[in-house]
Amino acid sequence: MAQPKIRQMKFQFVLNFLICILEIMKLRSWLFGILLLSSTHLAAQNSQDSCLFKNPMCFYTTDILTYLQAMHKNMQYEKMLPFLFGPSVDGKSDAVVMDLLDQAPFGYQMKRVGIRIIEPRKVWKLRFERVLLGTKETFDIECRLVDGVCKLYLDSESWNTIFRSYSP
Repeated sequence: MAQPKIRQMKFQFVLNFLICILEIMKLRSWLFGILLLSSTHLAAQNSQDSCLFKNPMCFYTTDILTYLQAMHKNMQYEKMLPFLFGPSVDGKSDAVVMDLLDQAPFGYQMKRVGIRIIEPRKVWKLRFERVLLGTKETFDIECRLVDGVCKLYLDSESWNTIFRSYSP
């Protein structure tokens, strides 16, 4: 009579032990899932932070020209200055450049249609499409990494292309 009781106790012990192991495994898998999700979120956040303003496609959720256009529409010209360089802006005071930006027409609809890497992680060309006076046209811009920040190159030709007036 004692033998079956001992077997039943051993069986109950083994069963309880297995249940405990399963509960621990559930807890571990749950913790592993949380750790995995948080680490991938942190990695994604770090990769976004690490590329922010370092290439023309990493201006929050948009490209450099669309970002600059949003700043222009909100009359935040001083926030545009760190992302501009070239003969049209270099050597001029911030006040003069901001006044030029204030006078520049930049309210048209545009969309990016292409990007070409000229020199990896240093120089890019982006192609945009816009409609002015019923005519669809494309134009290119050049961006360069200068002192760790991606900047729009502006000479007189690119200035006139980007800030083109609506009149024919």
